[in-house]
Amino acid sequence: MLFIFASCGERNSIHVISREAGSGTRSSFTESFTLVDENGYDLTRADADINDSTGVVLANVSSDEKAVGYTSIASLSDKVKAVSIDGISPTAENVISQKYKASRALLVVVRPDISTEANDFISFILSPLGRRIINDMGYVSVPYDCEYKKSALSGKVTVAGSSSVAPVIERLAEEYEAISDIEIELQQSDSSSGIRSLSEGICDIGLSSRNLKEDELMLGLVPYEIAYDALAVIVNAKNPLSDLSSQQVSEIYKGDIKYWYEVIDDENS
Repeated sequence: MLFIFASCGERNSIHVISREAGSGTRSSFTESFTLVDENGYDLTRADADINDSTGVVLANVSSDEKAVGYTSIASLSDKVKAVSIDGISPTAENVISQKYKASRALLVVVRPDISTEANDFISFILSPLGRRIINDMGYVSVPYDCEYKKSALSGKVTVAGSSSVAPVIERLAEEYEAISDIEIELQQSDSSSGIRSLSEGICDIGLSSRNLKEDELMLGLVPYEIAYDALAVIVNAKNPLSDLSSQQVSEIYKGDIKYWYEVIDDENS
C-alpha cells in the first residue's frame, strides 16, 4: 500500500505544526531540539502552522497525513502516532531514567502573598493523594513531604495558564472539590499568559510548562514542580514513520528538511 509519502512534490511536503510564542510547550521543545540560537532567537521555520492549544495540535495532526507536531505524553491518543527519538520512546519510564531527550517539569506558580484557600489546594496537589492522581494520568509526580487534611475553608480559587498542565489540574480539582468547600475555576491559556495573570493578581495560581524566566522570578513568584513530562513528536496515525533522530527533528522544524521522502524510505511507505 502506497502512502502520500511515496510521491514527490507538494503532496510529499511536511506540514510543520508548532505552538504559539507564549507556550511553555514550545519553549521546552525548542530548547530540547536546539531550535534557539545564541541570541535566544527561535529558529522554527517562519511558515510553520501555529496552533494555540494542545487540543488543536492533536486535532490537526490526526486529520492531516502530512503533519508533524508535538505534545505532552499524557495527551496522546490512538488518533496520532508518537515517534521514538534517537531510538528512545517517549514514556514515563524513559523520563524517569532520563533516557528520553525531550523532558520537562510542569509547574504550579504562586505569589508570596498566596491566599489561605489557594494554599489549601496547593497542599492537596503536593500530597500523596495528589501525587497518585498525577501518576495515574501518565505523568511522573514529584515527591513532597506534604500531608493534606480537609479544612473548613470555603470560597473560590482561580487557576490560569498552560494547556499542557491544565488537564492534570482539572482532574486534581475534581478530586479536591469532592472533599472541600472551595471551588476551583480553571482558565486555560498558555504558560506566559498564566504567569502574567498571576503577577497582575488576576488569578491565584499560575500554570507553566516551562521554567520561570529571570524577570518572573524577580517578581517574587514561587514555582512548585508537580510533575515531569515528556514532549512527544507526533505524526498522523497513517504515517509509516516510527523514529526520528534529534537532528532530523531540528532540521524539519528549521525547514532544512521539507519533504517526507527525506526521512522515510520508499520501501517502508
